[in-house]
Amino acid sequence: MKKNELIIAFVSGLISIIFTAIYDWTKEKPIFSTFIYIIKWIWKNLFEFELKIWQILLFLFAFILVRKVLIFFKNGSNNEDWLKYTEDSIDGIKWRWDWIMASNSKWNVENLTVVCDGCGTSTHLDFDPYNDGLYAECPRCNKKVSHLKDLDKVRSIIIDNIKRDLYRQREQSSISNN
Repeated sequence: MKKNELIIAFVSGLISIIFTAIYDWTKEKPIFSTFIYIIKWIWKNLFEFELKIWQILLFLFAFILVRKVLIFFKNGSNNEDWLKYTEDSIDGIKWRWDWIMASNSKWNVENLTVVCDGCGTSTHLDFDPYNDGLYAECPRCNKKVSHLKDLDKVRSIIIDNIKRDLYRQREQSSISNN
């Protein structure tokens, strides 16, 4: 036999004696007594717990109440009534738009168009870099509105009107005018 084989045989025998001694020692002393105690406590206190019907009803009532309060504070008391705010006059020009939910769960102003003050038709926006900049021409009555504000600025004004609740004042004044 080689020297390495003798060392392996000796170490294997020594390890088997040590593990046999550890096994015999664990059989005499209960190692898992704490674990078994916890399992018994869980079984006794959770699975054998007696519930009365009034306790279940009280829990359901509290759960529904908390859920409604959370939904109320999440959506706000106005219940997103600003989504009805889809047209306004900005700098004397009437604008119309739609609200679209973006992928980040935020609302964006989309399809922003100028409304013709002659016939009320939504117009297509164009850009003329040499003369008027951003302009709109009505397809129905050919009325042209030029020197329009940048679309990002108009969107910013719309968002600011909502944040400052100015859109409610504008809706109320338009209702009283009609």
